[in-house]
This record gives sequence, C-alpha cells and structure tokens, in this order.
Amino acid sequence: MKILLISNINMAPLARLLKPSEVSCGAYNSMLADLGAVDSAAGKDEFSHILCIYDSDTLMGEALHGAGGGQACEALLDALDGFCGRCPHKVVIANTLCLGSSRWLGFADVTHEASLKSAEAAFNTRLAAIARRRPNLLLLDIEMLFRRHGEDTLISNAFWYAGRIRFTGKMFELLAQTIRRAIAAHAQRSRAGPTAAQAQVVLGDLGTAFGLDLMQLADARALERMRELIAVALPVARAQDRAAG
Repeated sequence: MKILLISNINMAPLARLLKPSEVSCGAYNSMLADLGAVDSAAGKDEFSHILCIYDSDTLMGEALHGAGGGQACEALLDALDGFCGRCPHKVVIANTLCLGSSRWLGFADVTHEASLKSAEAAFNTRLAAIARRRPNLLLLDIEMLFRRHGEDTLISNAFWYAGRIRFTGKMFELLAQTIRRAIAAHAQRSRAGPTAAQAQVVLGDLGTAFGLDLMQLADARALERMRELIAVALPVARAQDRAAG
C-alpha cells in the first residue's frame, strides 16, 4: 500500500504519523490539480490510496468572510467525483466540510441569507451523494473530532505564517488514528461478511466516522450495514470484558 496525501495546507506532520505506511505528500495546495488532471501523480499506478485531507476554512477562502461564493468548494466536489470515476481501483479518503466558529455572521449565521452553515450542509450533502455513487470514496466526518475535543484544541494559527500548518499536534494524531481505521474498515468491507476486525472498527472511538459516516446512515443500505457490524461488535465487546475481568 502506497499513499499520496494531498491538501490545501501543509500536512507533512500527518504523513509522519501514518508510518509504517509509505506516504508521499503532494505539492503545497495542489489538491485540485492532482484530482483534476488526468496525468497527475494521483493517477499513477504506484499509489493505491489517495488522502484528500483539507482545511475547511482555507477552502472557503474569502467566502468565509462574506466575499465570493466558495467556488473552490464546488471545484473540489467536481474533482473528487471525476477522479473516483476515472480511478475506481484507487481508495480515496476525504473529510467532510466543517467550518470554524470565528465567522463574520456569528450566531446569526443560521438565519442569514448568505449562511455559511447552509453552505456547509449543502457541500456535505453533495459529498455524501458522490460517496454513494463512488464506492471507492470514503468519508471522514471531521465534525465528530471537533465535537469531542473542541476547536481550540485542534486548530491553531501559531505555525500558519511560518509553515502553513493549521492543525495542532493533537489534531494530526486523531487524523492518523481515524485514517488507519478507515483503511482497515474498507479492506474488511471488501471481503465477504462482517468480521471481528470490523467489530474493532465499530468499537473504536471514531469507528463509525468513516465507511459509514453519519450522513450515509440516512441511506437504508448503510443503516442495515451498521446493524450487521453492531451484531458482530457486541459479542466481541462482551468477550473482551470477560477476558479483562
């Protein structure tokens, strides 16, 4: 397994945390070009997995502050859809859009005609629809990380101007854990029937955040799949409790 990590910010710390997997980083902010160009590095046979892990606020650009329409978001969705269709043999992992709380509209965001909350929801709805059409696209529900650990714990501008790094060490660690589980979940899902390894994914802290993310659970087939995994997970959990006792 060889991984190409592409982003719109500096993600080198994440690449180091994914060892022993062999991870290469795309050029800085080359995400759209790597996904859109047919002759890009992402399309080469040497890479089996493409990680598209981006910073949501950076992707929104000036639209985050009320200027522009967030064209980069639409361009990313188009690029992901096109790439997954052209390269069905590659596993593509992308995170959902989760905008920071320091927005110009503040608490009026939900009701404003230019609500970024609405834009975020529309982006994620379309992303989930693409994932349903493209079985090689896995989604990481990154909002779960922010809910559990807090924005101030995971985001920092301390190294933004010096190294274009937006995430904290804690965020990189959580992303690495989540990505490893996503890859394991996909590998097991490709085999027949739920296994104990899949149960471990369900039992993990973020096990339900990928493969079967929250939005995909609205799909009846995904919901049925979750029921199957839980049926396996419960006996495993009980066995672990007995062994620990």
